[in-house]
Amino acid sequence: MSAPDRMTLRETELAPRVEADLRALRAEAPLSSAALSRITAAAIATRRAQIAAQRRESPWRRLVRALSGLDLRRSGGWVFPALSGSLAAIALFFAGWIALGGTPGPGDISASSTGSFTAHKRHTAWVFAWSNPVTVRGQTSVGAGDTIVAHDAVTLTFPDGTVAILSPGTEAHVLEDQPGLALTRGEVEATVGDRARADANGARFSITTSRGTYRDLGTVFRARSDANDDLLATDQGQVGAEIHTHSGGTLDARVRAREELSVPNGVTRLEVQLQAPRARMMLPDGRAVGSGGLSNSGTLTVSGVAFPGGLLSVSGATANVQTRVDGDGRFAVPIKLPEGPITLTLQIASEDGRTRSSQMTVFVDSVPPPLSFKTRNLGGGRIAYEGTSEPGANVTLNGLPIAVDAMGRFSGEMTAPANRRLTVVAADAVANQTLVLAVLDATP
Repeated sequence: MSAPDRMTLRETELAPRVEADLRALRAEAPLSSAALSRITAAAIATRRAQIAAQRRESPWRRLVRALSGLDLRRSGGWVFPALSGSLAAIALFFAGWIALGGTPGPGDISASSTGSFTAHKRHTAWVFAWSNPVTVRGQTSVGAGDTIVAHDAVTLTFPDGTVAILSPGTEAHVLEDQPGLALTRGEVEATVGDRARADANGARFSITTSRGTYRDLGTVFRARSDANDDLLATDQGQVGAEIHTHSGGTLDARVRAREELSVPNGVTRLEVQLQAPRARMMLPDGRAVGSGGLSNSGTLTVSGVAFPGGLLSVSGATANVQTRVDGDGRFAVPIKLPEGPITLTLQIASEDGRTRSSQMTVFVDSVPPPLSFKTRNLGGGRIAYEGTSEPGANVTLNGLPIAVDAMGRFSGEMTAPANRRLTVVAADAVANQTLVLAVLDATP
């Protein structure tokens, strides 16, 4: 009998009688009928006494008595499994929600690439938020709080028409409180849309890096961030720069058109430099050739952008050329190049003596590939053919491609065409072509 039960019996009028009955039981023979009767009577009396005492107890005292008599070792057999099962069910539901993506944030920015990129899309569930990485090939939608890692070039198109192009290897985070990007590493070029609205500071788009914030005050600007420095450049208008220095200060600057702002790591002084000339080469037929490309003509036009009014020099061609850049910062220079690999150096000089230069490479190949071709009559309307060209050439016979081996040789059999005419064309990588016309002997 537990301590609370003994206390309860002493408070009842039946307690003395029950104790007397128990003493009398000890004197009787074990398991006798009299003993059994007395044990039954004692149990009934005890239970009645407990019921009567419980009815007179206050709710608070009844709770204390219930808790003091609770045997956790016995009740744990059903209490703890039930509690654990409920918690496990809740955890499983929440884990499933997270695994299925929770609730994704709104995505009103189009992200597209001809290659692939990883989009870390921000998801929420209750008060929790996390990012799920998704590998994308083609196009998807991203929104505020999402992060894009560009394996290949990625184009972001904002609702206001702003277009930001992330170069391969770039990682950028879409800002949540204003149109713009937080550039972790890499390079981004932004062209601000006509529908973009300016904020209180007059900026319509912003790019933030570890060292500061760049705010658009013009139309087009680029930013680069890496382990060594941040760089800002603009092609049109002005860009405002707010740089946080390691000494705790803040520096403001305005980057004008065709200029760059270089922010090396660990310094507290800004150095504004001329932007190096950017250019591409145009063929006479209007096709563009980028740096490192191939050209089937030695006559090209180098066109691009540089510091307005600066003196541009182009060297490395048949003759060095100088020209004055237009007031809008654009130039076009005709040049003549010899055969083979060529490196062009473009240098811009401002009126105050500052200079910047850039280089372009091109391989000029204006010589058509060699081509020999002959046939042999097999009879029955069939002919055999063979020929040679240069390795890697694309050879077609009456418009159909034929295989060329590593030595430039090709051969095969075919049914003689009804008009007895064969047209063989060999073309190299830059579309130089050699054509051979063959007329078959009418002899069967």
